[in-house]
Amino acid sequence: PAERNGLAAGDEIIMINGISLARLDIEQLVQLLTMARQQAVQLQLRRTGTAGLLPLTMVPAEMQSPSV
Repeated sequence: PAERNGLAAGDEIIMINGISLARLDIEQLVQLLTMARQQAVQLQLRRTGTAGLLPLTMVPAEMQSPSV
């Protein structure tokens, strides 16, 4: 799902819904990521070779895992 929404290997997530991840403690980060699994979120990404931050909207999706 992340790749389909435009997230690429090596991208660094800087903000989620306007909240800087650098300012969060681990409990706040877990709470924010839990929220992101339940509803669409706005990300700000840093991508190598790109000037400035890139905006990206992520919509949660169920992943199908093959049965073994």
